[in-house]
Amino acid sequence: MVSIWVWMQYEENIENEQIERIQLLGEHTRSRVWSNINTDIDQLENFANRLEFTDGQFFKFWRDDAEQIVRLDSSIRFLEWIDSNMIIQDVIPLQGNEAILDLDLKDVEYRIDNWQINSKKDVVNITHWTNLIQGGQAFLVDAPVYIDNTFYGTISAGFDFTFDIDQFFEDNSDYHIHLYDHRNQLFFCSDETLCKNIKVDNRFIFNGLININNKEDLWWGIEFYPTESFFDSNKMGSSFSLGLSIFLGLTLSIMLFFIMKTNAQKRSTKAINQRLEKLNVVLAEEKEKAEKSAQVKAEFLSNMSHEIRTPLNIIQGLIQLLSETNDDAAKRKEYLDLLSTSSSNLLGLLNNILDLDRIEAGLLTIQNSRFQPIPKIESICGIFQESYRQKGLELIFESNEPYNHAVIADEVKFTQILSNFLQNALKFTDKGYVKVTYEMEYGNESNVEVTLKIKDTGIGIAPDRLASIFERFSQLDTGYRKKYSGTGLGLAINYELVRLMGGEILVNSEEGVGTEFIVTLRVLDAPAADIPQHDNNYKTSFKGLNCLIVEDNDLNVLVITKMLESLGVQWHSESDGERGVEAFKKGKFDVVFMDLHMPVMDGMEGSAKIMEVDDSVPIVMLSANVTKEAIAQAQDIGIKHYLTKPVSKERIIEVLNEILN
Repeated sequence: MVSIWVWMQYEENIENEQIERIQLLGEHTRSRVWSNINTDIDQLENFANRLEFTDGQFFKFWRDDAEQIVRLDSSIRFLEWIDSNMIIQDVIPLQGNEAILDLDLKDVEYRIDNWQINSKKDVVNITHWTNLIQGGQAFLVDAPVYIDNTFYGTISAGFDFTFDIDQFFEDNSDYHIHLYDHRNQLFFCSDETLCKNIKVDNRFIFNGLININNKEDLWWGIEFYPTESFFDSNKMGSSFSLGLSIFLGLTLSIMLFFIMKTNAQKRSTKAINQRLEKLNVVLAEEKEKAEKSAQVKAEFLSNMSHEIRTPLNIIQGLIQLLSETNDDAAKRKEYLDLLSTSSSNLLGLLNNILDLDRIEAGLLTIQNSRFQPIPKIESICGIFQESYRQKGLELIFESNEPYNHAVIADEVKFTQILSNFLQNALKFTDKGYVKVTYEMEYGNESNVEVTLKIKDTGIGIAPDRLASIFERFSQLDTGYRKKYSGTGLGLAINYELVRLMGGEILVNSEEGVGTEFIVTLRVLDAPAADIPQHDNNYKTSFKGLNCLIVEDNDLNVLVITKMLESLGVQWHSESDGERGVEAFKKGKFDVVFMDLHMPVMDGMEGSAKIMEVDDSVPIVMLSANVTKEAIAQAQDIGIKHYLTKPVSKERIIEVLNEILN
């Protein structure tokens, strides 16, 4: 009897520990599912935010961004743009989703009311687990897009979270999970075959709620419970202990066995608790990162909205002033110069954002060439001289190195690094000077270590802020941000560019005295005589040249044709690739300028068809798409010249010279 009593006490103890373990693991699983789902929905909201804070300018890139998101996030089956009239205007990917293109949501009963109500409130709308018109099931999530308080439509996605959740359980047959949407509809079962045969006491089932997107009325349910395999080892141990106690009849042996088994179970439970504690620490860290990311995003959106709207506001105001200015040529020139400056500032801002994105995506590569650093530095300083003069500052360049000495390195990135530092020094220096120093030291064989020093007499940096100045979107503080404009991207980009070129940056600063940045780059020595110069065949007039322009934007056509006319070039234009191909077949053209994104037939397809007719006529691709993939795709079909918009007259001259020479 004592043996049986001991055995029963042991069984009860083990059962209680099993229930506790199920509750702990269930809570951990609920947290992981919550984190996974809400992170995916946040990504959709961020996509909509990008459209809003650029006043819709990001629409021209939305397909590229949507394709990348769908490719990288296994939970997103498709992305779609639904306009304010509830019409699905575009869907990514199109294949497999053709049935919903041009669909009117007013014809879908379960969509119309919630879509309209939540769009008016400017909050995310999330449907129940629903059957899709194109087949399959998913949650449909809509993120409203408002520009200047006007509702434009929603970025919507078909979410299937089951793939990611499956990863939690693919190697674990001891547990089973059910997930229910806010209509209590089952949308996930970790093993449908096993599920039918599972019978578990309710005490072993963890029931929890998952709040979706912080909505008060949107809660999903989770059931987490063990399978038979979870209990098998414990049953075997229990049966063995009972048989042993009856066979031996020795209470001491049973008690000893009970103590050993209990201690083993406690050790197992302790190990699980330790793992859960570590996982909770990880979850807490991830939550802190998410909150910090959200704060950075909010500050970035606010800052970027200001930085983008400022030059846009100036441009719009100057255009109005120009329209009211009749015969005052001096005023018109003044306004046009200001327009050029504002548009250049806006373009520089967008280029910084794209550069950082390309760096983080690993798409930026080193393109080495021979160039002379000292003339290059003089040229860059010359560009900034007027800005420094207007602020009452002196810009000094010093070097004791040979003037015509040449190196092999990435000239474009070298120029960008120095330009960013000079722009930064100009912003934070109110009096005194900025001095640029160039030094070099020969190493082994043809290796040369060049050093750029940019020293200013500006506001300086506090010691506790030095570590953060190279972080993205970093500004000194709120007070400085009000006085000194900018995105906080310049130094972050410089840090990455210098690292990409195998160099390093040091910074010395004293608050109220000034700052010195020291950039060290390792380059190759190259004779100055080997640097190619423009020969006598370099042209700035191309009279008699006949160009075909294939571009769907009338304003872009106007700008390009006026540039070409000033160079003496004749032209003919068409609005899409298909018409461009037909025009090419009928006419005789020396060069084709082809836009990438067009209706009916895009630039890639149009170029391929033109080359089938005559591959001797050079094609120049025009696009705002600066991604490595787009450029590589153009090169793959035989296009050697790729110009990114906005296109300058100087770049057109360079390309035409490359083609003719």
